Amino acid sequence: MRMRTKAMGTTMAFLGTLALVSAAGAAEMPAGTLEKLVGLYVPMQEALAGDSVATVKEQAAKVATEAEAILKTKGEKPSIDAIEGLEAVVAAAKAMNAAEIKALREQFKPLSSAVARLVEKQAVAGHGIYFCPMADAYWIQKSGAVKNPYYGAKMLGCGEVVKKVEA
Repeated sequence: MRMRTKAMGTTMAFLGTLALVSAAGAAEMPAGTLEKLVGLYVPMQEALAGDSVATVKEQAAKVATEAEAILKTKGEKPSIDAIEGLEAVVAAAKAMNAAEIKALREQFKPLSSAVARLVEKQAVAGHGIYFCPMADAYWIQKSGAVKNPYYGAKMLGCGEVVKKVEA
């Protein structure tokens, strides 16, 4: 009961923070950029959910490169909120350098939180924000059955949808 209460409190605090930031200004990004970023992030979530480290570090490097490219885009610029979110994505993605799956999963938490903040402000069709109370962490995945990247096969279905976006 305590754990569930803590998870609910954590979820509410996260969403409350997002609501305050969203109220301050929309995190709009140039068309298609967030979709591309999430498209690079999702294979990491899927690999970790499948108990694999095969492509995680390579995808993290691609996520960092894409976020940096969005920040340097000429023409349509992201909002200040999005810029701060993208900077957090870059830092978290570059920090994903562990060789062991347990450590990579821990390093995946800040990246997932940063991506979730962007997705909360500007939805990506067909994806949702999920939360695992056991890991006390968020992630983004394609909508559907829960595929927990923090525990893989041990607890693949552990988690809940926080925000779902239909295709």
